[in-house]
Amino acid sequence: MTHVASRARVSKKAFVVFAVVALTMILLAVMVMFRGMVEEGRRMQIVEVVDGTTVKINAHGEEKLVKMAGLTAGPRNPDGLRVGPALCMGEKSYVWLRDRLVAGATAVVDIEEVDGEEYATFRMAGEDVNLAMIEEGMAAPTGIGVGEAEASEMRSVNEKAYTRNIGLYDLEERCTVNSELYEAEYALDVISDDVEPSIAKIDEKSVELGQAVDNVRLVQEDIHNLDPEGTDFVNTVWGPSKDLLVAEADEIADRGMKRLRDLNDRRNEIYSR
Repeated sequence: MTHVASRARVSKKAFVVFAVVALTMILLAVMVMFRGMVEEGRRMQIVEVVDGTTVKINAHGEEKLVKMAGLTAGPRNPDGLRVGPALCMGEKSYVWLRDRLVAGATAVVDIEEVDGEEYATFRMAGEDVNLAMIEEGMAAPTGIGVGEAEASEMRSVNEKAYTRNIGLYDLEERCTVNSELYEAEYALDVISDDVEPSIAKIDEKSVELGQAVDNVRLVQEDIHNLDPEGTDFVNTVWGPSKDLLVAEADEIADRGMKRLRDLNDRRNEIYSR
């Protein structure tokens, strides 16, 4: 091979390498630009947080209401006059979400349509707001509007919230089923077993203890009526924990009934003397 031919072959190889590198760079640039365009298309402005599950957004000039994907929260209760698990944490959930999705701020929003409803996942400063809301016990997972992987992660952080007794599972939040059971147990446990050895005093104690046991059994009945497959707010929140709650409620009720039987035995003993 002549020196000239050798140089020509080297030049051709160099050109091919250069062309491949250039094409790769162009493709990478196109991909980056495309990703940037897609990312920009997902950026939307927060107009208003309506409640713990509904947000008004400005989607490129179009204002619309969307539901928080994958979760549910209690309805608003600003006057605080309505009580009970069906309304639990509604106002606190609203405030929590409002403080994170601030009006006028821009968020990365992914929207999925399910049965005519639009469900949105919000990300701000790298945080998945929907997931964080469940993790803090401010909402319960539904799986609606999210993929199975996201739904599984939401269920996982919800279990952690339950274990930590926070938000919807807080013993100090009077509206939670957990708190109702705790309060009924406390009212039972503060009643002393000490009683004067007379039928009249034992009867008084039995009435007091019986009322406390009745309160426990009312909560116990509500817990037994929970439906893990139910779609209303109460069942969505506490239904998945039904087995744990049932075991706890049954133990408390059984303990109360045993104390009543013991009192009755003492009464019978005195009566038979």
